[in-house]
Amino acid sequence: GAVNMATTALVTGVLTTTAATVFNGGFASNAVSTINTTGNENNLSLVSTSANNGSGPNLRLYRNSSSPADNDVLGVLFYTGRNDNSQDVTYAETGAQAIDVSDGSENTNFFINTMTAGTNRNRINVRPTEVVLNDESLDVDFRVESNGNVNMIFVDGGSDHVCIGTSTDFGGILNVKTTDNTANIALGCTDADANRGPILNLARDNNSAANNDLIGCIIFNAGDDSDNQTEYATITGFIDSASNTAEAGGL
Repeated sequence: GAVNMATTALVTGVLTTTAATVFNGGFASNAVSTINTTGNENNLSLVSTSANNGSGPNLRLYRNSSSPADNDVLGVLFYTGRNDNSQDVTYAETGAQAIDVSDGSENTNFFINTMTAGTNRNRINVRPTEVVLNDESLDVDFRVESNGNVNMIFVDGGSDHVCIGTSTDFGGILNVKTTDNTANIALGCTDADANRGPILNLARDNNSAANNDLIGCIIFNAGDDSDNQTEYATITGFIDSASNTAEAGGL
């Protein structure tokens, strides 16, 4: 039958219930807790019946430290399973780190780690001043797929080149491919004054320039009738005078 207790109940042993337990006033656990199921149903559901525009339901990971310090890890979600040797393996982690805990200038790093070739590796960092992918320099590719192209943006982690519209390295750090006669690169400018624009700047960052240095080149390359890539024409810039009072150049 029903038991009604108006005061605190102290149970010093194991409390076992054979039906669902309802806590109308909430509960607090002071030790590690485990929720086990034998099927694929949800182990834990957070439900909010609020009808306003506030957030809910909410899951709060709260590190209530009495001495917070820079680089404290605030909390981690572990995605753990078994391998074929009956070992527990954390296959992925998501978490947050307090980079700076100074009042008024707090900074955070949100990270995603995954198991790669048997080792836990950092894959994404969302830092105060940057978003970093592949911070551990793994030989992995980065790919963005559009509606009609599986390699709309492709970064080859092993060959250190970036492609747009393709995954093929045409011999450049940046490779851009089209499949028709549309422009590979289009430069636009909306400036309404008399200044020049748009601008394509070929900048040779060299602190020891000398006369007759070749400083930039546009190569017109195509395949011959045996599909051998051939340099048919070039436009090359050169330094005629590198003097800081009489600079001169030409094509």
